[in-house]
Amino acid sequence: MKFIARLATFVALLAVVDGVIYLVLTNNLRNGVYPVDADSLGIPLMETATLSLVAGGLLLAAAVVSGLRWLHRQAETSIAGRYLVAGLLVITHVAAAALFALWGLSWAVADHYSIVAACVLATVAILYFGAVDLRRLRPNNSFKPNSLRESA
Repeated sequence: MKFIARLATFVALLAVVDGVIYLVLTNNLRNGVYPVDADSLGIPLMETATLSLVAGGLLLAAAVVSGLRWLHRQAETSIAGRYLVAGLLVITHVAAAALFALWGLSWAVADHYSIVAACVLATVAILYFGAVDLRRLRPNNSFKPNSLRESA
């Protein structure tokens, strides 16, 4: 169930970013922001489609790593398993967040700031979910201090 919910959230994030890009580009074209003799909108739309496929793959990998129960059981049984799962979580979430951050930076020009805001929202959400998943890996007693009687 966690996998489905996480996957649905990631699909919604990707749909929001793609939808904002489409709306901004068509609105700017309609309002005459782009010159009439300029190149078509096919290049940015094709770039968006390509980056969406790459981002979708990274988000699918992040959802799979955070949702596989047998992988998290490995993390509970051994310290090596915990490091393996933590490494996979960090790699998948940071790679997806970096892609969205760089995607947003590529649109950081006038009349495209709402695209940047959508990419920042996706980046923050991905990093948040990665931090939540990493926090679930720690054992329940890892931050409990020793009592004074035990330490003496």
